[in-house]
Amino acid sequence: MKKKAILGVTPEILVGIIVAVMFIIGLVFIAAPKLIKLLPGQQSSNECSNIAEWNNIKSVLEKFDSSELSSSESPFYNKECNLVSFTLSQGLGKIKPAFNINSESQLCLCNIEDDLCRQSSCYILKNFNAINSQQFETSDFKDYLILKFVKDGKTLLINPIGDKKEPEPILYSYSEQFKIFDESNIVNSLTLEFKSTEVNSFIPLVESKQPEQFNPVGVTIVPGFTSYFSIKIIKPVEDLPLSSVKSNPEFIDNNAVAFAHVVLNIPSEKLALINDEPAIYYLTDDWHSSQLSCVKDTEKNSLCSADIDGFSNDFILSVKPGAT
Repeated sequence: MKKKAILGVTPEILVGIIVAVMFIIGLVFIAAPKLIKLLPGQQSSNECSNIAEWNNIKSVLEKFDSSELSSSESPFYNKECNLVSFTLSQGLGKIKPAFNINSESQLCLCNIEDDLCRQSSCYILKNFNAINSQQFETSDFKDYLILKFVKDGKTLLINPIGDKKEPEPILYSYSEQFKIFDESNIVNSLTLEFKSTEVNSFIPLVESKQPEQFNPVGVTIVPGFTSYFSIKIIKPVEDLPLSSVKSNPEFIDNNAVAFAHVVLNIPSEKLALINDEPAIYYLTDDWHSSQLSCVKDTEKNSLCSADIDGFSNDFILSVKPGAT
């Protein structure tokens, strides 16, 4: 017996339609939660493992907003995501929002990448005009904090109590994009350890100098080998072309540097001119030196490295003190 078509549709086609509809419904159920999180006013998908800690902080903020509290202390586990405040009247702070902010002050739980806050959740204060006098954020602190909250008129003061993270060394490596900062490619790489975690990137501005621009007291001079150069540390600006960064540089104070490791490019034919160990001299209160350790990089170039205590703008490549 032949199966009859229903409204002109054969049973085979009808089964195909039903399967397709079920497949689409399944996709909707899978995708819906992700789509909802993208809607304005919803919590972000940047979920944090310390969200429970944030819920405690949010409860404290609600009590301040309703005038139930005028001072309080609360622990906070600062492990994965950090707290950051955004108050429009204070301008942009160290941590920038990856979302639009309004005139109301808010505290956010942020997944911070490259000084950009991708918020997991935010609490907008209703009865306060500001949080602290400048941006409050906990990215510089270790895992365990005590937060002290105090109502000061229309300002909510938050003071973190805990240990700060140790600064990690930051590496710069030369590439063609940095040629405008080091036209002679003197510096192959430079690693700086800063005294605080406020600096997270830098670009060295390297310039060759003439001998008369220096007063190298106590420096051994070797004609044909000794060379003079300066290194100034510049703070990069996000989304700004490197040419603009160079023409309007924001210099980082040398005193912010605790330790440096520099690797220089030295032509092999230049090293052949000396019989003594090469050294790098740097000027702080006086001229100091550090012996260079060299390895052959290519047939024509050697990489010579040295450690420097602190940092300087003025450098001289020569041979170790006392050499003849």
